[in-house]
Amino acid sequence: MAGNPAQHPEDEGEKLLTGLKPLTIAYRDFNRDEFKSMMIQFNNFEGENDRANIESHLTLIASIGLSDPLRDDIDDAIIALSTGKTNVRIVSGDHKAAVMACALSLRFVDQINDDSCIMSSDELQSKIEPLVEMIEDEDEGRGMTYQFKNAECKRRFKGVKKQVRLVYRATPKLKHMLAAAFRMSGSTVGFTGEGLSDARALSEASVGFTMGQDGCSAAKDHADVILMDDNFLTVITAIRWGRNIQDNVRKFIQFQMTVNVSCMIFVLSSALILGHSPFSVMQLLWINLIMDVLAAIAFSTENPHPTDIREERINAKDNIITKPMMRSILSQSFYQLFIMILMLYVGPIMFKIEYPLYTTELREKVGDEEVPTNRLLHQTLLFQIFVMMNMFNMINCRVLDQMPVMSEGMNEDEIAEDSRADQID
Repeated sequence: MAGNPAQHPEDEGEKLLTGLKPLTIAYRDFNRDEFKSMMIQFNNFEGENDRANIESHLTLIASIGLSDPLRDDIDDAIIALSTGKTNVRIVSGDHKAAVMACALSLRFVDQINDDSCIMSSDELQSKIEPLVEMIEDEDEGRGMTYQFKNAECKRRFKGVKKQVRLVYRATPKLKHMLAAAFRMSGSTVGFTGEGLSDARALSEASVGFTMGQDGCSAAKDHADVILMDDNFLTVITAIRWGRNIQDNVRKFIQFQMTVNVSCMIFVLSSALILGHSPFSVMQLLWINLIMDVLAAIAFSTENPHPTDIREERINAKDNIITKPMMRSILSQSFYQLFIMILMLYVGPIMFKIEYPLYTTELREKVGDEEVPTNRLLHQTLLFQIFVMMNMFNMINCRVLDQMPVMSEGMNEDEIAEDSRADQID
């Protein structure tokens, strides 16, 4: 008795687009001698043509449609990823009808028969395979991987990857090749999978996600992150925290650079002009403690937004100090320097603690005791002003771009087109 899985419906079945995976059960009676002779004659039925001899003249028992429902909240996760300018692509081993039904449920496509955004595994592989070659990965130990043959092949692939949205009948080789090509083209690749066929692609991606409960052992061994609750929304959390860490690092650098630039220029210039530092050693140590340690604790523990994802994506080629950050550092440093220099030379007159700036010591002897001079009061005032300015600047640094470019005079379509132009595919 032999079972015969049904041929996958690529023409008639996809018109229904139910998303069910078909399985047909049929049988055919053989006696033992006849079956053994057929095995010898047709090479143990190892080839497709050999199997056709045993899978013919069958008696149909039943046709079954296997349902593979989407995970809970997967549609909300896809919307959140799209809002965060993360391009989502479906690369599936299922037949075309199942992939189109899944894409329709996730609102990837508007029409059920839209073939403009879907391609078969063979079609996509025929476009990628001439551009890449297999080599041994010696840098990260991924085993055999793919790389572009030359710069021209890399440029040509950038045109191919814009066409990739839905892929059906994907083979393990294609998944591996596609993940490697995307990574080598400069994209940050996150790959989710749970089957044995996804193992090589998981290790090839920048970050590989697999399911802790449904994922097979091979997928877990090759993945970077295992989702223990099998909830796809955990991927959103990982992306949100990853971008938040970069933001926190930039906030700290913006604040730290402002303190260092303003303090260094003010102390050096004052020491060269007056012959002594406007801050004592103890005050400089306190500035270092407050502005380094406490600021690092404050910025590193700042949580991301509980629901939204930061729209700006992380690119490996991005500078850690952006133009808005540099603008904030220079403007705030100039402001602090202006105030400090003003308080250094005009402050004694304003607060009625005038004294000779060049010759007065911090303390003077009156009888047997040393009493503080106006210079010591002045330095304490300068220290207080500098610390308070930077404490308020810490609040400013919680926003990386205090003056975002406004889109005044642009309609919604122009704004959407402008935002899409900034995306990295």
